[in-house]
Amino acid sequence: MHLNHCFFINITLTAVLRPTLYSRLIGLKRQLERLN
Repeated sequence: MHLNHCFFINITLTAVLRPTLYSRLIGLKRQLERLN
């Protein structure tokens, strides 16, 4: 049961963190395009 709980937290963390990482990368690309 403890392992399942940790697994669930891990999935939720990746689900929450991945979109923010992608949005940050997209934001950086847009800033670079503006500079160039």
